[in-house]
Amino acid sequence: MAEKDVNVVLEEIFMTENSHYETGREQGKEIAEKQNMEQGVALGVSKGFELAQEIGFYKGFIDILQEKMNSEMNSDSSNLLYTKRAVGVGPGDWVLQRLHRHSAGEDEL
Repeated sequence: MAEKDVNVVLEEIFMTENSHYETGREQGKEIAEKQNMEQGVALGVSKGFELAQEIGFYKGFIDILQEKMNSEMNSDSSNLLYTKRAVGVGPGDWVLQRLHRHSAGEDEL
């Protein structure tokens, strides 16, 4: 029976270790990508919901304000006309402008 060269045996041992290392690395990358995808989707849904809530809040605020201004217009048209002239926009639009200035840090609500 012929004996193998020591260098050949060591190279086989090293290659076996290296192939197991590469296999484990690839499996780890696949698992991490799957977990990151799931976490990314969950984070996106959460942040989207938060943004939708905030937009809905401001939309409701504007709708109520417009309704109030329209009811005031029926009772006192001169007051609404003065407000439109002072702001320079239609009812409710000035609220959006003020919210925009507030979000930019230029104005306090």
